[in-house]
Amino acid sequence: MPWPWTKRRAAPPVGPPVNMTPLLAQHRALYTIQTPLGSLVLRHLPQQEAARIAVEIRADFPGFDKTMEELALLTDMMLHPVGLKPKDAARFQELWKLTGPFVERLTRACFVDPPMPDQEHLDALFAALPRADGEKLQLLLAQLAAPTPTPIATINVIALCKEFNIPLAHDLTAENLTVGQLSAMREALETEAIQTKQYLEDVARDG
Repeated sequence: MPWPWTKRRAAPPVGPPVNMTPLLAQHRALYTIQTPLGSLVLRHLPQQEAARIAVEIRADFPGFDKTMEELALLTDMMLHPVGLKPKDAARFQELWKLTGPFVERLTRACFVDPPMPDQEHLDALFAALPRADGEKLQLLLAQLAAPTPTPIATINVIALCKEFNIPLAHDLTAENLTVGQLSAMREALETEAIQTKQYLEDVARDG
């Protein structure tokens, strides 16, 4: 029986080879940051920690999730060589101030050594750091705590791994999954659902 064919509106762009290592190693990665006060050891925010903290945050800030999605997008744009336009930079600062007290609950979980058991410890750290170092640390913590949009090439690789039962990482489990890894997997599922819906609509239209 021949495979069903459907028309494609446009061929996907051909991009560079996909480097999955940073995403797949997130749950193992530790980052040692040198500051005037000494070394800080940071990690990507674990999903289990994020889920626990998010329950508390949503009770205080119902629009937190959508606001964080916009903040993550702006953070990703900030890391691009072109950077942010003045209007976007102002929006980033506005969102950071709005979400700051809530985001800091998440970013405290990114500290490995020294740990940040409460807000007072985190406030004391930023107060003691020079302003430039504090701003750099602020941006890094935003990257570690809020997942950025996943490239379509990465989503395609995740879909292929799912299709052929290829493990994404030999030691990756639901217990040590990071928010970034979960976000990438969720985007892969959403993309698959959209493609399936489009396929069914094309089949129905073409008869």
